[in-house]
Amino acid sequence: MKLLSGTINQDIIIERDTVLLGKIKGTVTVLSGAKLELRGEVDGTIIISPFSRLVVEHTVFGDIVNRGGQIEKINGDIKGQIINE
Repeated sequence: MKLLSGTINQDIIIERDTVLLGKIKGTVTVLSGAKLELRGEVDGTIIISPFSRLVVEHTVFGDIVNRGGQIEKINGDIKGQIINE
């Protein structure tokens, strides 16, 4: 499992299982087969691809766009909307 910490000021693509402890300012795209455990913050949109997974333990200051993935758990705050496409 990959670990991301610190502040990232750009869009990122999650290609494998990842735990985010820091903060991302930008769009996060979770590719098919990958899982993102959000224990930090995202100031932007999270896009969940088909067959990907998402766990939210902290805060998303934007929308979650679900394009066929699975939101396994939300224990944090979503300041935007959950949009199913």
